[in-house]
Amino acid sequence: MRGHATTMTIPRPDPGPVGVVIATRNRSAALAEALRHLLALPERPEILVADNASTDGTRAMLAHDFPGSASWRCRSTTAPWRATTAPGP
Repeated sequence: MRGHATTMTIPRPDPGPVGVVIATRNRSAALAEALRHLLALPERPEILVADNASTDGTRAMLAHDFPGSASWRCRSTTAPWRATTAPGP
């Protein structure tokens, strides 16, 4: 029929656990906002923050506002293989 749209629901398999990786550098306010939104999702995704040697207090914000968050920090923007991980809870 003309002018009538039909919708069909196609069953999808369960996608399984959801994970999010955020790469950031000197964007602590935007990162905090993104993390608050992600943590409010019903799926409760696992989140890893990759900090590319931020100098704006990103690490302190993560430690203070999101204690126990998983993060990976590059010590230098020119040597990404030199990384440290935040201590766990």
